[in-house]
Amino acid sequence: MLLAENGVEDRFEEVKEWYDGYRFGATVIYNPWSVIKYIEDRKEKPYMQPQLYWGGTSENAIRELAEHANDEILEKAETLVQGGEIEFSLRDNIVYNDLSMNSDNVFNVMLASGYLTVIEKTVSSVRARIPNSICSKRCFFCSLPDSP
Repeated sequence: MLLAENGVEDRFEEVKEWYDGYRFGATVIYNPWSVIKYIEDRKEKPYMQPQLYWGGTSENAIRELAEHANDEILEKAETLVQGGEIEFSLRDNIVYNDLSMNSDNVFNVMLASGYLTVIEKTVSSVRARIPNSICSKRCFFCSLPDSP
């Protein structure tokens, strides 16, 4: 395992909490960029806490969507923030100008950006949740107004 090879195998639970939860088909993976950066940083600073390494990559676009959130988005956001799962239609042909037109578009962008992970998928829909602690802490929902 990568952690053992780099002398940080005792940090497995911490790495799992912060960087685990992404799915590719039936395979669950950790965020590779974040795990590699974490290992590099731990070598230099053994007592450092886990960090957000990919922040800002898609966060601004998602925050912009959050500013125009309707009641449906707010309700689903509340479910996610409380550790629950939501279901939405899969869309692979979203145009940027159409993003705020419905909640499916918002959650498809979040899924593609790594803020959500698939729990179950059909041909036309997906059930998803927030994958890990770092996404919970950095998720755009933190900036949303109180849900209805």
